Amino acid sequence: MTTEAEWRKILKQPAFLGCGGCVVLKMLEAEKAFELIKAKPDAVNTELLEALEKFLDMYTRLVDSGDTGTWDMELEDEVIAARAAIKRATN
Repeated sequence: MTTEAEWRKILKQPAFLGCGGCVVLKMLEAEKAFELIKAKPDAVNTELLEALEKFLDMYTRLVDSGDTGTWDMELEDEVIAARAAIKRATN
């Protein structure tokens, strides 16, 4: 596997400046994020759970307001899946 230092050296070459270089940098950032997730899974899972809870709360308040029409959001696959994931994570 190419190390970050090696990639940064490659990126300094004129052929890799521009969009291709940006893609490689984004890949490096994603790889670092993945390593952080592996190192601290509980912290990441807690953060993801909190984000899902807040998003679901915001969505249900929007639907309940009637500003976007009316429908039974509890029948939507995404709402069902989100509620199931929250229940599994908090039980």
